[in-house]
Amino acid sequence: MSTRRRRAAVALIGGLAFLIVPGVSQAAAPEVAPGTLSGVSVVKTGWWWRVNETPDQPAAAPPAVAPPNAPNGSLPVAAAVGDPEKIFAIEFALDAEPGATVTSFVLALKQNGAPAANANQESAKIIACPVTEFWADGQAAPWKTQPLFDCGAPAAGTAGPGGVWTFDLTSMASTWLAPGSSAPPSVVLVEKVEAPATFQVAFDGPAANGVGAKLVSTPAPPTTSPSIPDSSTGGESAGSSGGTGGTGTGDLGGGGGGGVPADAGAVPDPGPVPAAAGEPVAAGPEAPAAAGQAQAARSAGKLPIFDNIPTAALFLIPVVLVAAYLMMLALGPAGEPTLTTVRRGVSRALETRRAAGGRL
Repeated sequence: MSTRRRRAAVALIGGLAFLIVPGVSQAAAPEVAPGTLSGVSVVKTGWWWRVNETPDQPAAAPPAVAPPNAPNGSLPVAAAVGDPEKIFAIEFALDAEPGATVTSFVLALKQNGAPAANANQESAKIIACPVTEFWADGQAAPWKTQPLFDCGAPAAGTAGPGGVWTFDLTSMASTWLAPGSSAPPSVVLVEKVEAPATFQVAFDGPAANGVGAKLVSTPAPPTTSPSIPDSSTGGESAGSSGGTGGTGTGDLGGGGGGGVPADAGAVPDPGPVPAAAGEPVAAGPEAPAAAGQAQAARSAGKLPIFDNIPTAALFLIPVVLVAAYLMMLALGPAGEPTLTTVRRGVSRALETRRAAGGRL
């Protein structure tokens, strides 16, 4: 390839990259226009002026009034020889629940168009810092009443065409929406210049459609409580596993496999109530129909004391009573054998002679 063709190819690739890269960056950054709010609303604003110092002595002069170079309703940021002279704060209400994932949160501010509202704005550097405490709004409020804020990780403002400044507050919004966070969703805009720089930029307030913001977030996935296993299902499975070792009949069972029976740990059932003497007792656990019959028998007037007596014992009760009666007749009223017998003939004569002292 000749040198001329190589240079033409490099120029073509560079031109395509110049056209493609800006397009990608513009598509990645959300477009936010002042005066439009999406996923967020403005709760309050306020600004503070260093000249308006609260006097230490009650007899001192009253605080100064608002400066003439700050239009009514505007939000100014100013620096005097590298030190902050005017700052303002803005508080948001985010349309997202705690735990949401923040994709982007961009703030857009528009400069005021009044002739004296801005000075040396070309050299201005403004940052946004999160507020760390509750604050009260005001206009040109005393300097000592400004809220506390942390500029450890600020968001630098970018000046664009038409006097529109943008601030990327995505990381701050993520902190505000973190579960358990108590940080107020507020920022303070303050200068970030070195001495001897001096400037002022006054932004239009919400009433003049000078504040725009857009929040893009994804709701947190719903939390589900852990499921509790059904005890009845576990009992049935345990009973089925225990019965695989063998089969049996009646209450004694067979050569089971050592498994836990289905009714292990439960209160033992008293068993079915016999309807009459001589009725065989059903083997195995009581079926639902048998339980209903037992309940009906109890309601019919049968004493529950006989529920636990085996059927064989019921057969022995009348036998024992008859035997006791016959024994009572045999022993007599005193409980001893009766020795009196009826004697006649020779026996009576021998008894009479023995009583008289004679011999046989």
